[in-house]
Amino acid sequence: MARCWEPSELRYDPQLEALIEQALGPDAGRYGVVVRNLTSGTEAAVQPDKVFYAASLYKLAVLYEVYRQERQGRLAFSESLTITEEAAEQDLGTLALLGWSAGSVITVSQAVEAMITVSDNASAVLLADLVGWHNVDQGLRELGLRSMRVNDPALPVTAADLARLLERMACGRAVDEQASREMIGLLTRQRVRDRLPALLPESVIVANKTGNWENATHDAGIVYSPGATYVIVVLSETAWQSEPIARLSAAVYAYFNPSTEIEGGLERGSEHEFTSSPEASTLARR
Repeated sequence: MARCWEPSELRYDPQLEALIEQALGPDAGRYGVVVRNLTSGTEAAVQPDKVFYAASLYKLAVLYEVYRQERQGRLAFSESLTITEEAAEQDLGTLALLGWSAGSVITVSQAVEAMITVSDNASAVLLADLVGWHNVDQGLRELGLRSMRVNDPALPVTAADLARLLERMACGRAVDEQASREMIGLLTRQRVRDRLPALLPESVIVANKTGNWENATHDAGIVYSPGATYVIVVLSETAWQSEPIARLSAAVYAYFNPSTEIEGGLERGSEHEFTSSPEASTLARR
């Protein structure tokens, strides 16, 4: 596992900040970014405390609370859940993909897998109802997150909060080391790969969660690269704009891995196909 860094230990990297701002260009004001190198203890950020609509990134908070309560013995992954009509109403197409519908009986483990890997909304609602929406927020406060809340229709989130949550997973302190490993494993099976991982070498492990809505295109993850293990969170007020996040991710990767060639030859200006769309990215809560 990576090392956890206390805020007082982190060193700010002005060159990395300049790189982030350059990659975002004139649209930088519409983004919130945190990049934290867990190998060196350096970080940089652009508007880390700017509040965004979380879209499906709220599912990371639900994931954490499910594991927290499972370790406390308050629920079991083998426990059965029935997909209610109310939960099914939140579906944006993933239930059919999973072969489920209202009335289907699934386990907590299956719901967690679906919530993260295909961003299934019905599973997320069932799990949040199971653990309690208020308890999700309480768990976030105890973890030190200041702005992120799920028991709020605005679903507020900041890049700083998500970076802290992901760092705790990366260093084995999100509940405990085994829970952290399992959560990271789920994130590596994320099927939407058109942002942070899109332009990176295929051999690089990226544990990420995306979020889309009409006013949000996000990705937040942990990158296990040869030169560094790092957390990268990119939030935006844009709609269905995956390419800027992918190109920022490639620039950060190249900064930490200067001798590694980037997928698609970013410096040569080659094109890369991006598939983000309302149909391809059914990721938001509603």
